[in-house]
Amino acid sequence: MSATAGSGKTTAVAEALLDGGCPVAWVSLDKSDQATGRLLTYLEAALADYIRESDGLVSEALAARLPHTEVAGLLAESLQVKNVVLVLDNIERLQRHSDAWAVIDALVRFLPDDTHVVLIGREPLFAGALNLPLGSSIGRVGPELLALTLDEATDVLARWGRNVTDVSERVRSVDGWVAGVIFAPESLKATVVGGDDPLKDFLSDHIMSGLTAADQQFLIRTSILPDVDVRQAEALGLLDALDRMRSLRELHLPAAWDRDAFSLRIHPKFREHLQESFSRLPSDEQRQLRSDYAELLTRHRDYESAVEEFHKAGDDKRAVECARKCIEGLLDRGDMALVGVWLERWSDYEIAGNPTSFTAAEVALALAGDRVSDALAVGDRLERAGTLEQFVKESDRAAQLLGWVYSTTGRLREVERILSAAAPTPAMQALRYGVSLITPGPPAPRPSRSNGPLDAFVLQCDYYFGILPNLTHTTESRLLELLLGPFRIAVTSVQGRTQTALDSYRDYTSGVGRMQLFATVGPELLMDAGLIDEAERTAIKGFELAEVGGDYFYMKANLIVQAKLALRHRHDPERARFLLSQGRDLPRFSYLEETADLWLGLALLQEHDDEAAASCLRRVVSEMRANKHLLDLSTACVYLAEAEWRCGEPEAADEAADAAIRAASSIGTNHLLLQALVDFPAVLSRRQDSEASADSEWHSLSRPLSMQRLAIPLRTSEAQVSLQDFGSPRLVVQNSAVRPRLMKTYELLAFLTTQPNVRANRDQLLNVLFPEKGNSQARTYLRQVLKWLRLVLPDGSLIVEDDDIALNPEIVISTESARFERLAMESTRLRGEPRIQAMQDALCIASGGAYLAPVNSEWVDGRRARLGGISLDLEFALAKHLMDADRPLEANTLLEGALKADSLREEGWRLLMRIASEFHDKDGVVRAYETCTTALQRIGVSPSPSTQRLFRDLTSL
Repeated sequence: MSATAGSGKTTAVAEALLDGGCPVAWVSLDKSDQATGRLLTYLEAALADYIRESDGLVSEALAARLPHTEVAGLLAESLQVKNVVLVLDNIERLQRHSDAWAVIDALVRFLPDDTHVVLIGREPLFAGALNLPLGSSIGRVGPELLALTLDEATDVLARWGRNVTDVSERVRSVDGWVAGVIFAPESLKATVVGGDDPLKDFLSDHIMSGLTAADQQFLIRTSILPDVDVRQAEALGLLDALDRMRSLRELHLPAAWDRDAFSLRIHPKFREHLQESFSRLPSDEQRQLRSDYAELLTRHRDYESAVEEFHKAGDDKRAVECARKCIEGLLDRGDMALVGVWLERWSDYEIAGNPTSFTAAEVALALAGDRVSDALAVGDRLERAGTLEQFVKESDRAAQLLGWVYSTTGRLREVERILSAAAPTPAMQALRYGVSLITPGPPAPRPSRSNGPLDAFVLQCDYYFGILPNLTHTTESRLLELLLGPFRIAVTSVQGRTQTALDSYRDYTSGVGRMQLFATVGPELLMDAGLIDEAERTAIKGFELAEVGGDYFYMKANLIVQAKLALRHRHDPERARFLLSQGRDLPRFSYLEETADLWLGLALLQEHDDEAAASCLRRVVSEMRANKHLLDLSTACVYLAEAEWRCGEPEAADEAADAAIRAASSIGTNHLLLQALVDFPAVLSRRQDSEASADSEWHSLSRPLSMQRLAIPLRTSEAQVSLQDFGSPRLVVQNSAVRPRLMKTYELLAFLTTQPNVRANRDQLLNVLFPEKGNSQARTYLRQVLKWLRLVLPDGSLIVEDDDIALNPEIVISTESARFERLAMESTRLRGEPRIQAMQDALCIASGGAYLAPVNSEWVDGRRARLGGISLDLEFALAKHLMDADRPLEANTLLEGALKADSLREEGWRLLMRIASEFHDKDGVVRAYETCTTALQRIGVSPSPSTQRLFRDLTSL
């Protein structure tokens, strides 16, 4: 709703909502709401009755340094009452394209669909102010709808007690403008409405001119007050305040009276007019009035407002005193821009006597901008002044911030001084736990959950310690989830759920954890996804971010990731060693030293310097065990097993390999273990050869390792085309089902999605799709199939270049079979219940029917057989894991179906014998063994020694 001041916008909305029966939240904006932290606080207060966790939600999120747009989204998503109407009045007071508009935009975008928002201002909403969700409906109200009709004007004038001879002339002369109708004298001309600022002219010519000089001066001098009452006016030195208020009460003014409090709230536009007059008062008088008002504000503990009033009064000494009392509040709500203004404005003031509030603000401001080096400079200044211990004793916030700064820059002596000087608060316990990650020795005691932002710091440290289960469970706190965002992605990636992690990475828009995301998490994930060029670009960007910010920890971590890229995907040990040597010039961090040496060990193995590699990797494994750094321990143990074997130490090699299995089990995922075994598959084959039982855990890794090597393409963004290729094929394009006339269209699309770079040449397609037809007929048929495929896919999806036919890589196409293969592969990387769930999800996809069921061709038969083999492998593997999870009945049901499909799988019969034994069914054990023997005799073989030995063991019980 937009119209000039005095048009009755606020009144119209208020009256409409009064009759609407909807819950209402109303915020009247002010220029001070440019400070987005303050704006968010007001929004929370307005919505408090309608949201979950309303007590401190915003303040907690702001204190956790979340971007203010994220906090707005949190607030919006917490709304739990339906059909709320949120009114934002006086929106013209916010500067265009300001941060405040970004906050409002985020709030509106994340509000529930049934929420209504009303924006009221003097100007139409500027282009780009809001990026509304798709499907949002917008109504616009302008001055023509707010203009008073003759009947409305008559009613309004009667209520105001105005006696007007010709109401219709008055309405016509001001075009129904509410303020003009109410306050205009009989002689008001229509030209008043057409001026640049008609209300301003009207106020000057027809309101102020009708007041006594005393009343005029009173209104001008009290215009600095948001509400005027006798007590506040007297505080400004206006001793005739009671008389003036009584006089004004008898007049018709653009103002609202509170009868109970005998206070006056001037219409915003009228107040602006009065403040212009205030600015023309003598300077000394202005300063005195502002100083008196500031003192009044301090008595009400509104120190933030008092700061600006004292500053305008020229009393910076008092302004600084008030700023010290409220600057932590600004930090809590994240109004860093205002903090920056204050620190710059009073940078020359001596604060050594009481450094805590301003100095903590300096540190917080630097860290908010990822300027670790600037924060470090503040600590060094305190160190030189000999006030560091005093500083951290007086402020828990300061101790935590500086402790983290010193930690990430390797200044461990200073960290210990802070921990010794500060009180043993939860923040300090969390800091000590984190510091133990970068210092030698086992971790400090893990702090208990606080259900606050500190939990995010503790859980981030858990990730590096390899305590992944703590990070796999979502919390009820949306704030905590935002703080953990990059680490959630990292854990999903480490578990081997690469597509899920990649989707989360692509969708990640939060500003939280940006350095972690680009320096380490992103490059590692992109490397897993096979997007090597993007991984390298992202890693370089991450290093630049860490370097500019002076964060040595992430600089060093990033160099290690780049070295890993060079080794695993470029097979360039020389470059890897160069990158690792660059990291040695940075401060030492225990966790990172071990990780760097791990990849140095791989570089040495690739260079065949086996003795040096073994020595290096023995040290790494020993230190990881001692320091409880479990995340990369399985990788280190596999590399050590290879090094020991090359050095002629087979027993040590077996011991290291077994340690790798235990390490993978401790972090709940096989993914990192399998990646290491891809580097050195002989470690697996040697351990399998030395195992007596064919059902050992080493044997169970064969299929996962073979699948780990498969190049299954990953989606890099949301799919626009979906092919359901199990059972009767079905094609969905941009959420709508389409039906090409020719069945071969499905086959062509399916074939292209399985090819490298989704590309094939024309001859290849002719041989695959039409092997039985003559060349001329096949080419004609292919043209028809291409025509139909082009018709049903989005424009530009199909690219034909000479004899090459390809799918546009910009158009993302997903298929059920590819999703099945990804889930099957990812399930092999998991352990426990997540693995069982992933297997069940994959089998659920494959249960739709045979691959492209109506189609029969050589390549379809081949892919159908391959997918069927994967499905059968999954069934046998799932049965085993169900048995391990003490779910024998489910395992038995699954096995019976799987063995009907493939009766030659001895591991299935062995498992069936174990299930029967679990139920003390010796006859069942015998039946399973005999059926196995009969099945194998058909191909002229007998049960293996493992099967015979198990039968003897179970029947002798």
